[in-house]
Amino acid sequence: MKENIQPMPEVELTDADRRKIQETAEKIDLTDSSLCLTYGTAGQKKLADVSDRLLKMIRSDDSAAVGAQISGLVKELRECSDIKVQSGFFGWLFRRRDCKKFRKQCETAARNADRIAAELENYRNRLLRDFVMLDKLYDGVLEQYRELTVLAEAGQRKLEEDPSTERELRERFEKRLHDLKLSRMVCMQTLAQIRILQGCNTALSEKIQSLLNNTMALWKNQMSLALGMENVQGVNNEMIGMLDGVLREQE
Repeated sequence: MKENIQPMPEVELTDADRRKIQETAEKIDLTDSSLCLTYGTAGQKKLADVSDRLLKMIRSDDSAAVGAQISGLVKELRECSDIKVQSGFFGWLFRRRDCKKFRKQCETAARNADRIAAELENYRNRLLRDFVMLDKLYDGVLEQYRELTVLAEAGQRKLEEDPSTERELRERFEKRLHDLKLSRMVCMQTLAQIRILQGCNTALSEKIQSLLNNTMALWKNQMSLALGMENVQGVNNEMIGMLDGVLREQE
């Protein structure tokens, strides 16, 4: 996944675009009433299809559920880390029970953590796939923007070159051009939305990666150290307790 989302580039017409504008303008017949109704509709249909695909992706996004999983995992790890066992010279009678409780809760937390980690890894892989798909959508919308620009510029040029066309037909064609320009604005908004969505997905992916690679590893190391210390301390306290019992019997 790209680490930095590049800003949306300025769309400039190429020489090929300008030639296409001239060729398209020459083919326009302002006396054709059907053309005044259908000019550029195919391009608008393509934009509508892209918008539907983008909306479907947004609807299927379950980042809220992933956020809840991350919060639940962090809470569980903190609760396990905050377990206190009894200490003190005579606390050895209760320490074995507390150590077992501590170990059991750690094992439960570890199982839940591994399960959630697997789900988060799967979601992160999905984010990677979505990023590639959004890149393709972006390229498609950008191409559609260029196509609508060519159609709008060609139509405007034809109006300027042929002022003798019947007024009603001209007004109808001007409305078509206005619709095409509105669709072109929608293209620009869609391009911006795609980049925003990619930025959000990138940020979420980085958080998941940090949680899996850093937070989880650190927690497991701390739990291993804590359990090891508890085991050693428990053995020491049992030996002290046994020694204390022997001394009391001798008294």
